[in-house]
Amino acid sequence: MNYWIRLHWFELSALVLLGLNLLFVIKVLSVLRAVQDGLILLARWLDIARTDIDRQPGAGTDAGKH
Repeated sequence: MNYWIRLHWFELSALVLLGLNLLFVIKVLSVLRAVQDGLILLARWLDIARTDIDRQPGAGTDAGKH
């Protein structure tokens, strides 16, 4: 067994690095998915806030005077 490991150490290390790379990609994709969910929630909240402002009487008449 030791002889086989000494002979194929390069292949084994390449497999370990590929496995670590796969874990890294999975983590990055999960972070990107969380960011996307956060941006969707933010966009919905901003849309709700904008429609509430638009519904107020006199909206947009003196908005630039503040």
